[in-house]
Amino acid sequence: MKLITYIAVILCFLPFMNSSNLSGKINSKYDFLNGDVSKMYRVKGKILHAAPSGWSVKIMSLTNSYSLNAVAFISPNVGFITEAKGALFVTRDYGENWLQLVPNDLLDLPVSRLLVTPISVLAIHTQQQSSLNKISQLISSTHDAGLTWENSQIGLPHAKSKIYFCGENTWLAINDKVYLSEDNGNRWTGYDDKIANDSKRGSVVDAYCDNPKRILLLEDGKVLISNEWDKWRLLVNLSFPIGGYYQVQKIKLSNKNFISIITSTDSKEGIWGNLYYQIPKLNHWRACDLMGVKIFDSLIISENEILIVGAMKNQSDTKEMNDNRNGVILYSMDQGNTWEEIYRSNEVGAINAITQIDKNQYWAVGENGTVFKILR
Repeated sequence: MKLITYIAVILCFLPFMNSSNLSGKINSKYDFLNGDVSKMYRVKGKILHAAPSGWSVKIMSLTNSYSLNAVAFISPNVGFITEAKGALFVTRDYGENWLQLVPNDLLDLPVSRLLVTPISVLAIHTQQQSSLNKISQLISSTHDAGLTWENSQIGLPHAKSKIYFCGENTWLAINDKVYLSEDNGNRWTGYDDKIANDSKRGSVVDAYCDNPKRILLLEDGKVLISNEWDKWRLLVNLSFPIGGYYQVQKIKLSNKNFISIITSTDSKEGIWGNLYYQIPKLNHWRACDLMGVKIFDSLIISENEILIVGAMKNQSDTKEMNDNRNGVILYSMDQGNTWEEIYRSNEVGAINAITQIDKNQYWAVGENGTVFKILR
């Protein structure tokens, strides 16, 4: 059985929403445009097992029981962290202290995802409501760093849809296929037929949305981009193997410029991670393959510098990664050819997410409630 793990923190403009009369009506509309596909340069990354100079890590713990799966800051002093079980933490003092928000602060439901912007934060809750064939997602939003919350809901095209905010009243949803709503979920337009027919494995597994740019990642490795909803262009074909078993497949935009794609897995056949990223100025893509590393998140700092977080198997261990793992923060200054270890320890089995404050400060979160402040 295929397992896809979504770990995502999405940065976008997000005003408070109020959706009523949820109908979830789906229309059908599409137009697919073939475009020129950029060149791909591929390297096999080598891990040097040495610490890069000029980097330091401060480690703190929020909880000893659960894994932290997302981190995002709306300003240098205000940030949020989500826990795998649905807890939400906030800092208002540059990360010196993290407070857990209690159910009275927002809906009394676990938080599954965060959408964070400089002016507002939206917490998407795990529970959905369904009545009279109308499906909606419960949400909470705050405009004052989590001091007060307002509750609302948005209509969904399908019960298991994952939603992305794309602008005022405009949402994109994926549930294998892709849908668009321009009225907070009252009506949805389906763009799935042509996208699916263009690909041998047409399921949409992740998306990025920041008007006017919308990006889709298909299960077979095709990356589609659109500046108009009914016109999709093939940006690059990463050619994932048919029948591939990926536990992580995600899109990320670093510094509002570098598009990156992550795939990784661990199984009896082996452990590996793949990082693909676009260099816009040179109009080409780079691919970095890392054997023995399961990549969970990445930051493209510049055309040459990259940070990734994830997990590695102990060098002396021949078992699957799930039996014995080291959480890692890896840094490359040469476009992924070589990697140095900013952090590596079996006390944290995996590091799940990373975000950037500025060119000298980064934050990451991982298992056992561990938080990392990374400086250089």
